[in-house]
Amino acid sequence: MSYHSGDNINQYGDGNIGKIVGVPTGDVATLISAANRMRAAVPPARQQDVSQALETVQTAGDDPRRLRPALETLRSLAAVAGSVGVPVIEAVRKVLDALNS
Repeated sequence: MSYHSGDNINQYGDGNIGKIVGVPTGDVATLISAANRMRAAVPPARQQDVSQALETVQTAGDDPRRLRPALETLRSLAAVAGSVGVPVIEAVRKVLDALNS
């Protein structure tokens, strides 16, 4: 009897690139949209922080070393932004879940 844990990938033919793992683009788009709405609700001094975090999210790809600090910034700002921050918190959670899977 044998047991296997994890992915089992069989590839046949030419041009295979392997398993593609990453953050679903829909989750990132939802985060960007929610954060843009939140930006207008945070104090002007914090709007630049939102903009910088969004720029990192948009350019970091699936690099967790770049994404996590930006996501934590957005989550922290969302936590004090009131009801407009709730969708940001939920979107950050989804992106972090995808990074951790």
